[in-house]
Amino acid sequence: MDPIIALFCIQVLDSNYEGKNAYIRIKTSEKDIVSQTRKVRSLCPTWDEGSKILVKRSDIRVNLVFELCKGKNAQYEAVLRFDQFMEEYPSCTINEQVLVMNDMNGNLSDVELRITAEWKNQDDVNMWFWNGFLKNFDEDKSNTISKNELLDLLDALQCDLPQYTIDQIFELTDINEAEEFSFENFINIIQDDDGSGLKQIFDNNSLINENAIWNTAAFCDTDDVDVIILERLFGPKGKLNKMDKLDPSHQIYFQDRETGCIVKEKIPMYIKNSIRMLYNTRAGRFCFKGKGKKILQKLSEKQGRKYKSKKSIKDIRPFIKFHNINMDEALHEIDHFDCFNDFFIRKLRPGIRPIDPDPTVAVSPADCRLNVYQTLDQAKEIWIKGKEFTLHNLLENEVLEQEFENCSLVIARLAPQDYHRFHFPISGHVGEVVFQGNALYTVNPIGVRGFVDVFTENKRKTVIMENDVFGKVMYIAVGATMVGSIVLTSEENEFVNKGDEHGYFEFGGSTILLLFQENRIIFDEDLVLNSAKCTETYVKMGTRIGISPYEIVDSEEELYRTARDVSELTISSSGE
Repeated sequence: MDPIIALFCIQVLDSNYEGKNAYIRIKTSEKDIVSQTRKVRSLCPTWDEGSKILVKRSDIRVNLVFELCKGKNAQYEAVLRFDQFMEEYPSCTINEQVLVMNDMNGNLSDVELRITAEWKNQDDVNMWFWNGFLKNFDEDKSNTISKNELLDLLDALQCDLPQYTIDQIFELTDINEAEEFSFENFINIIQDDDGSGLKQIFDNNSLINENAIWNTAAFCDTDDVDVIILERLFGPKGKLNKMDKLDPSHQIYFQDRETGCIVKEKIPMYIKNSIRMLYNTRAGRFCFKGKGKKILQKLSEKQGRKYKSKKSIKDIRPFIKFHNINMDEALHEIDHFDCFNDFFIRKLRPGIRPIDPDPTVAVSPADCRLNVYQTLDQAKEIWIKGKEFTLHNLLENEVLEQEFENCSLVIARLAPQDYHRFHFPISGHVGEVVFQGNALYTVNPIGVRGFVDVFTENKRKTVIMENDVFGKVMYIAVGATMVGSIVLTSEENEFVNKGDEHGYFEFGGSTILLLFQENRIIFDEDLVLNSAKCTETYVKMGTRIGISPYEIVDSEEELYRTARDVSELTISSSGE
């Protein structure tokens, strides 16, 4: 057995080398190339690029080689010994090094390379991992883990433990009888066998075994460690999977805004496999070049007829059970519905979704998985990968295109298990409905982040809302596979109140797009940060998603707009 004993973090800063088109190649003396900097055209090149290297016990006396290259050929090289560095500097200490380089004949030169180097031992890597991981389940931000938070953590890691087992763990380990662990105590418990069995639970979990923790530290570029990162990095047996580590088609996760927990979306396996076949394979791409659109159209029509028949009543209870739908929120009991589609477009009890009353606040139009982007370019860079997704193709109207130039975007995705009626996010006047598109691609992230242009080709119904606070807001209801029908229940050319019903989608997944004119909305910080990480946030209809940069001042029965201090309310997509 050859265990990993250290993580080396190298940052290549700069060099006094004066040649053009130079770059640094990092490798070991016994293995293939580990990393290389970008080539730059500068007389004084600055690479400022890093590399992380896992060091096994057998690698301890291996040299880390830095080659200064032009084209494919190395011109100079310098070495750093793992064991010598680890003996001289303690773990988690960043040290700047100036390496004097030799030419390729071994002769000392005047060329110097400036780097920073740091190594981390197993205890420090474990501490980094668990501190970052536990923050995702610390709902009250107290740096402690309670019983309920531990249950959520175990559920996210697919550890099925009954409540009494959790009680036993706390009885054996909760010294202060506070029914919660500090992060430090929790980490000590899972690293040392105290008889509670908690260490064994995590040792046997494929997502967080020793190998998984080392590899997460090596491949993760953030301190925010969560189940999404683990699932993307590792297969079902905890084995590193470089090909799939950033592939969202493996699983779909979102963060529940109310609980803060990371949740894996439940999708029947036959649907998941069908979507992956259509949108992630060459055969699927070929299908869309031919009769793919007609196939999806016929599939949607067939499924629509099925779920409107009396026979479909038998599908209601299994659907509720599979998705764990809370029917206490529904206006009617199960026996009230005449078919599956009646259940699917069910109404909720009055008052079950409170609407934020602040007129300067925009709310979620639906129970949905939400992404927000301050610009369309940002949305295309992070989330929407269709080649033809542009404002021109989305609106198909040159006048509106000019009015919504540099607009902000809300993507509200409704999964089949969600409440499928949608509502108005602000109060204001509603214009006429415009019908667009003819396709019915999936709005699942697999499709949106694939090669098809979901939002600009799918069937959609568009209206413009307007008020003094937010200006004009484009409201686009987008149909999807098995959602051929977008039914609007609101009236055209009428004034509506925030939270009023606008319509409903029939069976399937679907999406609402909201376009706010430039500088008309400042999205909530948690939504911005999650969206920048390609993570959807589950929000309920009526809850706040953003605020206008203007406040309303009531003076002599007239409304005036006063600019807020936008600098205090805006947060960048990088979270800085």
